[in-house]
Formats: sequence, C-alpha cells, structure tokens
Amino acid sequence: MKENTQAGTGVSALNGAFMLSKGKCAVHLHFAHILLGIAIIVISILLILIPQEGIVTNKNFTSAFYMFGIIGMCYGLYYIITKNSRMIYEPTGSPVVYRQLYYDLDAENAVTGFINGKSATLPQSCTQGGIMLRTYIAQDGSMACLQACKYHEFVFEPLLAPAMLDEGKAKVMAEYIKA
Repeated sequence: MKENTQAGTGVSALNGAFMLSKGKCAVHLHFAHILLGIAIIVISILLILIPQEGIVTNKNFTSAFYMFGIIGMCYGLYYIITKNSRMIYEPTGSPVVYRQLYYDLDAENAVTGFINGKSATLPQSCTQGGIMLRTYIAQDGSMACLQACKYHEFVFEPLLAPAMLDEGKAKVMAEYIKA
C-alpha cells in the first residue's frame, strides 16, 4: 500500500519535518549505534585479513572468511547509515517513536473523534485496515503528534491535518501503544 504525501484537499501529511518544526523535537546522533557499526566493520576487516596472513590455509575456510568479512562490512555500513540518529523531544529529553496503527473503516469516527478531542479513548487496533493512524509519541508520554489517513484508491490519504496532543491525551496514547 502506497501513501500519499498530499491529499486532494491540500492537507499535508504527517512527517518528520512537521515534528521538528512544531513538536520541539530534534534529531540527535546515537553514538552507541555508530560505535557498534564501526566495531562490526573492524571485525569484518579482520576476517578478511586473517587468510592473507597465512593463519588459515584451507581454501574452503579462506572463502568463508572472505564472504563473512564482506557481508559484515556491508552490514556495518548499513547499520551506521540507518541506525545512527534518533528523534528526541527536547523539553523532556525523551526519545520519540514512530508507529502506524490500523483500524477498520467503521472506526473512522472514533479515531477522528479522539484526535479532535471529542472522545477519550481509541478503538482496538488491528493488523490491517482502511484507517491508518500515524503517530510520533515521546516515550515518557509528554508529547504526541498524530494524523488519521483513509485508504482510498490504493493510497492512504490524510483525513485531518496533523494534530499535537496535550500532555494528558499524549500519556493515554503512549499507554495505548505500549499495551
């Protein structure tokens, strides 16, 4: 399923740029992940160098060392590129997580009612559905930003503009995600 970034009505889709500008969030480098990726690359280089030093003489083992070394270097680079940063909610210093929740089409009013403040609870989510709720939530429950999208003609189109929840509703949303 593809997702639209702009609906025909001009309602912008929720994305990281909205979160950075409206949600007092910042992207911070995660140095532990960078160091782990570098360690994986160094170990992979050592695996490639071992057969060249003559420690391993069997050709089958030599090929295995080369193969694991190359695979390890690729994984280390992938790990550094994809896992090196995380979004932080700056007022509390809490990491922000992104989740997508899906609901049946008949739950549209309940989901939009929760976002608009007309309802205090959300219906039970499912693994697939016609309504998708995109959420950025601070892990401590101090901030939540969400947007409801409806599946229409092979794409998810935004139903509402992105909404920032106050601390009470954000805490409810954070507990809902954990459950």
